[in-house]
Amino acid sequence: MKEGQKKFIKKCLWVIIPFLIVVYLFVLLGHSAGVVLTYKTNLTQALLYDEIRYAMLHPWIYVHTYIQENNPIFILGLSFVLIYFIYVQFKNKSKKDGWEADEKKGYHGTARWAKTSEIFDGKNFIAQSKAEVWATFQASLKTKESEGGKS
Repeated sequence: MKEGQKKFIKKCLWVIIPFLIVVYLFVLLGHSAGVVLTYKTNLTQALLYDEIRYAMLHPWIYVHTYIQENNPIFILGLSFVLIYFIYVQFKNKSKKDGWEADEKKGYHGTARWAKTSEIFDGKNFIAQSKAEVWATFQASLKTKESEGGKS
């Protein structure tokens, strides 16, 4: 298989799998709403559980029923979702320029270790050895003692 075909198949799978998940959720939501509206006064927890369980186990029966009944909400909703998923996968993903993509610092949400030149830039941190840091610390303690321990 060529690289272009693999990319196309991968994009198609990224359309089909989420679409099937949305179809499943539409069926559950639509059937649950239908059960609640049908059994307004006689609705029990057991009835609702049984109906939702049946819809979860056999969603394609309800998909077939909704399509045969020409249910406009179901058909338009799924059409919109399918078109949206196709648009998102196959839209032209060109490289951003300007503030949208700063290649030196990474994109939003990326993390990386800082370079030594970025840390020790002379403004934020000064490179010193452990002995120099310890000597500076000891000197600061001696100046506190000579001042009488007052802050």
